[in-house]
Formats: sequence, structure tokens, C-alpha cells
Amino acid sequence: MKVLILSMVPQRDWIVDNMIADAVKARGHDACVRKFLADDRTAIVIERPDVVVLPVVRCQYTRDLATRLKQWGVKVIARRSEAGVSRKRYDTLSKIWRDDQIGRYEYKDIIDLELVWGREFADVLIAEGKVMPEQIRCIGGITLDPYFRWNLAKESAKIFCSRQQWFDKHKLDPLKRTIFFVTGFVHADKTDFTLPEAPVGDPIHGELQHRDETLRVLWVRAIEKLSRSGKWNIVVRPHHGEQMDVYNSLNHGVCVSTEGSAGESLFHSDLMVHAGSTMAVEAHILKKPALRFGNTAQDELVGDISPKFGTIDQLIAAIVSATFGESNAKIKTLSDLEKSFFGKIDGKAHERCADAICEFGTQETTIPDEWPSDELQDYGSPDVVAINPEAQIVYCRACKKGSQNFTDNPSWRCPHCGIMITKVRSI
Repeated sequence: MKVLILSMVPQRDWIVDNMIADAVKARGHDACVRKFLADDRTAIVIERPDVVVLPVVRCQYTRDLATRLKQWGVKVIARRSEAGVSRKRYDTLSKIWRDDQIGRYEYKDIIDLELVWGREFADVLIAEGKVMPEQIRCIGGITLDPYFRWNLAKESAKIFCSRQQWFDKHKLDPLKRTIFFVTGFVHADKTDFTLPEAPVGDPIHGELQHRDETLRVLWVRAIEKLSRSGKWNIVVRPHHGEQMDVYNSLNHGVCVSTEGSAGESLFHSDLMVHAGSTMAVEAHILKKPALRFGNTAQDELVGDISPKFGTIDQLIAAIVSATFGESNAKIKTLSDLEKSFFGKIDGKAHERCADAICEFGTQETTIPDEWPSDELQDYGSPDVVAINPEAQIVYCRACKKGSQNFTDNPSWRCPHCGIMITKVRSI
């Protein structure tokens, strides 16, 4: 059996997906990992897999890719890289936010299996009719697995650099404590499209943008004030999709970087500041204190993992008085997370994922030698614009069609297939 895993997020998912691939190989099967969007169609016609593991079906492109694979006799597995939310939280959400969690498109007829973290969110998907009970498998908190196993396979998975290399790369003082600010302001620079599930013009786009932008301004002020003492190494990691130049005003030795993975930076830091991130669980596993400053978490359990602070002075006082080398996470909250929608946190989720994948055997597929040209179709969008010959044309990594960015944002939605374009190639 040959398995193709299409990886969504370059750093975080790439590590986990390679761990899954290694586990599949250890069970006597062939497996490879390729980038979703950038390499998916090429990989499918070249590798000719029996099983394809996709990101969750959230847009037309993923839906149609899964449909085509099923037509060719390929087994399709959707893996959720996020935990979802608790049943209690889900019941309080509006329809748009519910769609943000479970997906807007129906997909149970175009996948064979969905891999989720915990039982509670699995039951939400079943109750909403997204999947049948036999189509879902709970594997646990899979993005946390690397923190239990640092000796990742050298031939396939990214290995974190050494502490000395990391300090040299970021020009940090090894004699100082390092404070790691991991931002969560993914919507701050997107005024038109923030949620794929929300229709154009919905107020939610502006609300999310205002929330994240307001929090980010507060964070920049806090980092500036903390840096003035010169006592700390400060590393800031902007979220994917944020404008880097927003942080250009930071000085006094503040390092702003997206190089490597967030996990690598956390591993080599002494304390993490977040805004309601699941990385608070990762900090706990690594015995690092974490502080919450503001909140972008969808579920109150995630927001409750770390001690929370509302003002800059409160945050700085907490950093100064922190006990380094041990976790400050709320153990009851972590226990509730596992029981609710995170599932098991034991470093073995990738093994359970591989077990589920390997239940499928060799398939009789009809994958062609080239991707059909009829797949390059328009999906329909209110955002289609005329081409201005004087403006730059960029090409979507998904549908390969050209468009232009006439917004004031670094990201925009491809008018042909609906995928968000954030990093583009131009001609």
C-alpha cells in the first residue's frame, strides 16, 4: 500500500505528518509527504497512491480534490490539525462560527475516514451529519506528539537546531532569560476575508479584524516596555498571514522572526506569552511557564490553561516574578481538555493515526498520467476583478490561475477557486 500525506502548514504540520509517514513505513507500507496546494496534483499523478491523507474539507478546492480522488478509486482520509471546540462551547456559537469549526461543505460522501482529536468534537461532527459514526476516529492531540519525542527521523522530519545554533541565529545573549511572544493575530490584516465560512460583507470579518488589531497594538506596547530594561532576550513570532512590518518599531534587541517552527522557539525559550493559544499545552509538556495576555481562543478551556493578565504592568510583573523551569498550567483545565475535545495527550497520536491509515489496503485505482485540464475551473466568486495590465499578476498555488490584489491587505481570496493567497509567486 502507498500512502500520500498532503501537509497544510509548513512548520507545524510538516513535522507531525512526517512522524505519521514514518509510523506507516514502520508498519511495512510506503508513505511520502508533499505540500498541499503547491504539490498536491503533481504528487498524486506521480506517486499514484492507494490512500491520500488530506487537510479537513473547508473550501471548494479541497472538496473537489477529494471528489476526484474518490472517482479514481483512491481512499481519502481527512485529518484535522486543530482540536475543534467542546460541546458546551459549540452550543453557544452562531452558525458562522459553527461552520468555522465543522466546515461549510458536505463531505461524508467524498471521504472514507476523518481523523479528529477527541470524542466530544467527534460527536459534534456526527450529530451535525458531517460524517457517519463509522467514518470517524479519535486519535488524540497529535500536534503535541513532537514534544514527547525529539529524535525525529533524520531522513524525513525536521529536527530542531541546537540551543547554541538557535541563539546564534537570533543573535541572543545566552546569559539572559528568553521570553517568547507567540502572536495569534491572524485576522489583524484581513479586513475583507477572515473566515472562509462567512459570506462576503458579513460583519464578522470586521469584528475579527478589529479584535486582533486592537490586541496587537497592546502587545507591541507591552513588548516595547519590557525591552527597555535590557534584562531579557525577547523573541516575537508573528502569526502566518500577519504583516511583518507592523513589528518594525520594536527595538532594544527584540528579535522578530518566523524562521524555523514555533515549537523550536518555545523549546529554547524560558517563558511564553500567548493570547489564548493551544501552545500553552506545549509549554506545560516542556515544563515552561506561560502567561496569557488577551484572548483569541475559541474555547474557554483553552483560554483558561495559563494565568491571565489584562494590563501591561500586570504582565511585566508576572514575567519578573515567574518561576522558570516548571509549568504553571492549571492541571484541572488540562484534564478537562483531554476528557472534552483534545483527546489523549501522550505522544502516541501519530501511531494511532498510522494504525487507522493502515487499515486500508492496496486499491484498484485509475489515476491518469496527467491531471485533467477540466479541473482548472471557475468556482464563482463575488470578488472577480478585471485584469489591469499595469498591475502585478500573481498565480494561485491551488488552481494555477492569475489574479491581482486590489485590496489593502497582504492576503486576498483567489477569485477562481476561493483559496486565500498570502504568499505568492509573480511573473
